[in-house]
Amino acid sequence: MWKIVPDDSPATDEDKEQEEAKQTAAEGQPPRMKVKSEFYKHLPGHTETVEFIKFNYDGKLLATGGMNNQIRIWNVENDLELKYTLEDGPSDDLNFLEWHPKGNVLITGGKDKMIWMFNG
Repeated sequence: MWKIVPDDSPATDEDKEQEEAKQTAAEGQPPRMKVKSEFYKHLPGHTETVEFIKFNYDGKLLATGGMNNQIRIWNVENDLELKYTLEDGPSDDLNFLEWHPKGNVLITGGKDKMIWMFNG
């Protein structure tokens, strides 16, 4: 898992020129902040590529879904500790993975044309 953080490194002349051009093109918009990505934490357990990473409505849970059809739920408040591994979901490739916008219900589906709902 990577996180996006402010980039406090000194701006080069090229960076300054690019920022001036962007500000001219987007007048009235707030200035853009320079950011970079930093490695945060390795989330073990998926044996294939992770295709979906979704936070629940309040940001306390994280769902990851991989090409091996394994869905894992992580507790964000407890330093991304593994909370559940859902293995009884789509039997074929995952097509989508979404949290309900107002509750801890995970909705997923795959090429098996089934929709699965899990109470988080």
